[in-house]
Amino acid sequence: MFAFVPPAHAADRFTKLSGAQIAATLGGRQFTEEVRRDIYQKDGTLRRYEMGRARLGTWRIRGSEICIDFGNDGDTNCFEIWLQGNNVVMQRDAEDNYPEKGILEKPTDATPAVAGAQP
Repeated sequence: MFAFVPPAHAADRFTKLSGAQIAATLGGRQFTEEVRRDIYQKDGTLRRYEMGRARLGTWRIRGSEICIDFGNDGDTNCFEIWLQGNNVVMQRDAEDNYPEKGILEKPTDATPAVAGAQP
């Protein structure tokens, strides 16, 4: 398996975002992929909907990465963000063999409530 490396010859290349660009791009948007939808609220709250289950977490910028924490497992995962139009690739580093690929869009209105979440 090869790590995600943006193709050098592509006309529309993926661009690695800086920390400030990540915050400006993801805040108030949702990332969707095959089985999951993550809503990145501007206040740092993260709402994840995956396989009929809702989770509440947080996101923050660390350098040029986004760090995601759901609190209950004590594990914070940080990712580089690569963007091409509304196509997003989230990868831990250049050695990541399983980057997360999805679409960035406005949050959908059909968002179920997350238990324990504040409106």
